[in-house]
Amino acid sequence: MEFLKFFGGITVIISGTLCGLYASRVLKNRVRFLEQYIMFLTQAKTMISYNAMSAKEILLSVGSVPLVSPMLSECTEYLSNGCTFQDSWHKAVNSAYEKKLFALSDKPLLYSFGDTFGISDIDGEVTKTELHTALVSERLEKARQEFSSKCKIYRIVGMFCGIVIVLIIY
Repeated sequence: MEFLKFFGGITVIISGTLCGLYASRVLKNRVRFLEQYIMFLTQAKTMISYNAMSAKEILLSVGSVPLVSPMLSECTEYLSNGCTFQDSWHKAVNSAYEKKLFALSDKPLLYSFGDTFGISDIDGEVTKTELHTALVSERLEKARQEFSSKCKIYRIVGMFCGIVIVLIIY
């Protein structure tokens, strides 16, 4: 019987620790997503400037952004099904949010890119991507600060909660 209590207590502590690790990973994913989103914006700006590519062509051509690529692929799929770029972008952003790739506070910023992308001339598009890159860079810096200040706290609090639950139960 004591063995089961011990095993149960260890399981609860491990569960709490895993919850803390998950919360920490969500913060890390946000930082990585925003970094890769900036890479996407930079690539998009280059493609607009030098190749005058359309929005759909840009989404199909962007590479080396593993966290952003599924969102771009989903947006392209919606475009192929007849949705407008703005609707496709919103649906893809919502899907990426459900996967916990960024924070709820980042959604309006991501929406704003889709609302204005592909409706202007080359100079306007380049300016929009530059502005959006600057805005995302500010968010990225805040996300990095949040990650560095809260990452260890989430891990420790998760383990601590597991230990407290074990002490309360036993």
